[in-house]
Amino acid sequence: MSFSEAAEKYSEDGSAANQGDLGWLNPGDTIPEFEKEMDNLNR
Repeated sequence: MSFSEAAEKYSEDGSAANQGDLGWLNPGDTIPEFEKEMDNLNR
């Protein structure tokens, strides 16, 4: 199952309709645990 398929099936927020795309996020827009993981991603 691809990420977009999983997001459509399991997301409990508005991102399900966008295949998991959260759009633009600013610091502090998400919970600290999620923000920490985003900060650790390679860009």
